[in-house]
Amino acid sequence: MSNKHQRKIEQSMREIEHLFNECKNAQGDEISKLEKEIRKHLEKIHNIQLTIKKLAPHLLTENVEKLNLIKKEFIVLSESLFKEITLKYPIKMTYAELINNKEHHLFRLGILGLINKEKLIESLFHNLFERQIPPHPKDEHPLARTISRKFIIHTGPTNSGKTFDSLLRLKESQNGMYLAPLRLLALEVFEKLNIEGTPCTLLTGDEEIQVPFSNHISCTVEKADLKNFYDLVVIDEAQLVSDSSRGNAWTRAILGLCAKEIHICCSLNAVPIVKRLVEDCGDVLEINTNERKTPLIMEKDNFEFPRDVRAGDALIVFSRKKVLQIASVLSQCNIKSSMIYGNLPPDTRRKQVALFASGENEVVVSTDAIGMGLNLPIKRVVLLETEKFDGNEERSLSDQEVKQILGRAGRKGLYPEGYVNSVKNKELIFEQLAKKDEKVREVYIGPLESTILSLRFGTLKEKLSYWKTFISEVPYIRKIEITQQLELLELLPKYLEENLTQEQIYRAIYIPFDYSNEELLLTWLRYLNEISKSNIEFEKPLFNLGSDLEGLETAYRKIDLYYSFSNSFNAVYDEQWITESRDLLSTQIHNVLREQTLKSVKLCSKCGEYLLIENETNLCTNCC
Repeated sequence: MSNKHQRKIEQSMREIEHLFNECKNAQGDEISKLEKEIRKHLEKIHNIQLTIKKLAPHLLTENVEKLNLIKKEFIVLSESLFKEITLKYPIKMTYAELINNKEHHLFRLGILGLINKEKLIESLFHNLFERQIPPHPKDEHPLARTISRKFIIHTGPTNSGKTFDSLLRLKESQNGMYLAPLRLLALEVFEKLNIEGTPCTLLTGDEEIQVPFSNHISCTVEKADLKNFYDLVVIDEAQLVSDSSRGNAWTRAILGLCAKEIHICCSLNAVPIVKRLVEDCGDVLEINTNERKTPLIMEKDNFEFPRDVRAGDALIVFSRKKVLQIASVLSQCNIKSSMIYGNLPPDTRRKQVALFASGENEVVVSTDAIGMGLNLPIKRVVLLETEKFDGNEERSLSDQEVKQILGRAGRKGLYPEGYVNSVKNKELIFEQLAKKDEKVREVYIGPLESTILSLRFGTLKEKLSYWKTFISEVPYIRKIEITQQLELLELLPKYLEENLTQEQIYRAIYIPFDYSNEELLLTWLRYLNEISKSNIEFEKPLFNLGSDLEGLETAYRKIDLYYSFSNSFNAVYDEQWITESRDLLSTQIHNVLREQTLKSVKLCSKCGEYLLIENETNLCTNCC
């Protein structure tokens, strides 16, 4: 057996010699890959020697001299790699200082692994961040610090008129801006202001509608203009400063807006943290607390679907599939319903909302998209589900989510009361609705493009990764989640990384799209490839109006990418084609939704009664 092991050692040594020869003609990353292969063989030899030590320890002396020569040659290779690394990064430590008493780690981790273990590169980035990032993020917005600003916080439960009061002041201002959490809400305010005689422009990531003689803008919070001066700005749903995915947009707006008067609408539990941000800026603050305009009544009777559905209901589920299933059942019961879910194109969603608002559709089936302040004529909200997938796991609804969603019941001026019910976990849901909110204790900030791109060394992925690990000195400030950006950088082919500037790549990774959709990811990569070729116009995406619902939605998102890339990179684009194509797709999606069939509907196997989606027995309650 020991001879067999010796042959394996000799074979690995020959492989190592071959790899060393390849290193002589290799460069950069190629050498690093070869070094990694050499370490694998050294690790293999080490493991075989451990086996020999148990079986025939006297044979350990064989090949020792040759192995020592290999290790010396490996150290020379590591030193040359170290020199290359120090050309990219200003590491002050010498090679001898780095590997002093750490040769075991060197053979196991390699030189780059050892550098990372010692956090040499991380400390370089953190030192740079310390010099370039102010201790408090408010000072990243010097223009806003020169202005005397007054903040008015409007707080209270849902349906208490917070946004309504703020918009009254916005209409009175000479020029102003409304910052929405959703595109659909930005659109709603855009239409409201224009109808009521205040010319207003719409600006979201997907569309821009310029209105002549407009001095007002309605936009998503990510599109907030921090460069120009405004008389008045309204920031809606500001409790989202604590959202780990998008919270930085609200924090950035509060810290960086240049306006005399800023109205913030938020839930009661977010007031202390928003107040702290404002006070840190040294601005004046006023707090107005509103009471709910219509009482919220918790129904004692159990809700049976679809038997107990009535006009004015909002039925809540948490996926497109469930929305379509519920709408299909309602259709078979001759109940017309509007459908709202996250991936629905804005135009289609607008049509669906309009049909419910006009009364043509009796109920609305929605995900929690209605929880963000959409003004819908809802009399009762019913939770058909009480758990949602948040991107990582299936979890129960939080107290705040329950309040935001159920609080939409009872539209002021239309219904004297709002009603709420739940199919599952009814007692728990009602407890959550009545429970006092826990205070929001942290806000999120994101990386500033100017700061990241100004760093004179490192890849873009390194800059963002080390920004994430750089701890803020302000105890209540956290770093935004940048997983999508880092994963997109991982997916970026080497040739694109080499042919594009970091500024171009940075801009591209912050274009919002669902990168888990392979078609959209390929479209994103194709446009980056066109940028690398300095094309002044991007290729228009093809689409087929005969596609299924998912295909139509993906086609719409491809047009969004075409628009976003063109807009972000100042390329020539066909605005008329975008408008016409979106209209065609939106109309077709609307038609497909309207013509949904019963193929996904569940029926009781005994009596044929409609079943709830989560029913696993295929029997209704009467037949069980």
